[in-house]
Amino acid sequence: MIHNGVSPQAKLSRLCEQDKVVRTREDKLQQLHREKHTLETALLSASQEIEMSADNPAAVHSVIQQRDVLQSGLLSTCRELARVNTELERSWREYEKLEGDVSLAKNNLLEQLEALGSPQTEPPSHQHVHIQKELWRIQDVMEALNKNKAQRHTDTQGYYGSTPISNKHNSEEEVEDLSAPPRPPLPQAYEPNTPAVPPFPSRVASSGPPEPPPPPHRSPEDRDRKAGQRNGTHSVSC
Repeated sequence: MIHNGVSPQAKLSRLCEQDKVVRTREDKLQQLHREKHTLETALLSASQEIEMSADNPAAVHSVIQQRDVLQSGLLSTCRELARVNTELERSWREYEKLEGDVSLAKNNLLEQLEALGSPQTEPPSHQHVHIQKELWRIQDVMEALNKNKAQRHTDTQGYYGSTPISNKHNSEEEVEDLSAPPRPPLPQAYEPNTPAVPPFPSRVASSGPPEPPPPPHRSPEDRDRKAGQRNGTHSVSC
């Protein structure tokens, strides 16, 4: 039941201890982010007060001293933030390494259980029972740790200036789970020569000989004049 000299129960214990380390450093990081926000808000108020008290040198001098203290505190907080964030990332890398060791131990137990085959006696043998209990313990602990990790990821999204490794890992898993919707199928047939709207009839495109142009419009005077000319031309003198 022991792989590489370390039992599955010991690996679980190490993982739980590392989880406590991660939680402690996450809490510290949240506290530092709150302090940073408080200092930044106080600095903004001090700057506004300096502008409004420009005609009062004594008041301005006092506020400038307070501003200098706030700026020094903000600088120290930012340095501490960077340090704790680096430690937190290192803690998460160690956590994920131990998590992998537990997963490997679980796989080894499953292989051992499969090699034993189905229990031939009732109740099952002591070896069957022991392996099954180890698997249940790993499953229960890992489910609890994963729930806590997901909850911390939700709670700390608004505090971190940089995303810890665990949050990046969780975000990648969420992207993989949220698959894009399938595209609609392509049409089975496509008829490009059948337009949706019939074309406007064109005189040029019509078949057959071209129609003669309509006769020009004549006024009644023109028609009488034309008739008189025809009568004069065909009349015979007596």
